[in-house]
Amino acid sequence: MNPAVSVATRPERPEAGVRSGRGRPSVTRSSEITAEILAAATAMFTSAGYEATSIDAIARRAGIPKTTLYKRYPDKQALLRAVIQEQIRVWSQASARPDVEIGLDLRSQLAHLLAGIFVWVNKPEVRAVNRLFAHLSDLPSGEFPGEEFSGYQLMRRQLADAIETYGPAEGIHAQASHTVARALMDFAAGVAYRLARQPVTPEQAEQEARYIVELAIAGERAW
Repeated sequence: MNPAVSVATRPERPEAGVRSGRGRPSVTRSSEITAEILAAATAMFTSAGYEATSIDAIARRAGIPKTTLYKRYPDKQALLRAVIQEQIRVWSQASARPDVEIGLDLRSQLAHLLAGIFVWVNKPEVRAVNRLFAHLSDLPSGEFPGEEFSGYQLMRRQLADAIETYGPAEGIHAQASHTVARALMDFAAGVAYRLARQPVTPEQAEQEARYIVELAIAGERAW
């Protein structure tokens, strides 16, 4: 997973540019309007901040009437949730792209996925979106927002799939691949937190990932 991610941005539009066309938009145009709203909201939330950004300002930047925005998102919290979910969708698509240079063995596959996490969390645009989690007000008490939004579940599935696909050829028949994947993610989370404090090269990320995988597979022999 080496998602080439960028937060969608678009230039400011003058207030006079707000469209006032009548009638119901086509399906294509409706999708475009939604994308424009999310692009404008993402850019403003991550640059000006959630609290400092108003629905009015987002509508002006997207070049649409405020009523059009409210038809899709009843309040700013709903829009924030949609922004985060859209960014995760983009990241997920990027992470799902196969890399033909990765070896078809379990260690290489797991290390590739984990290294991708370490590179990913260090991207400025990803860190900017992650800071928006603090403004979600409707999460149950104590819930870790990353499990819902930040690709955690996707990565667990990818790790479990790799274990089930590549493990048997190496004599590894995991009875609980998703539990193992969760343990790998928990281990990786601590490393990701440490690496997020400084720039990380792909080589550093790969080295850290390889060590985690070796600990998981070889156990004390990797000490």
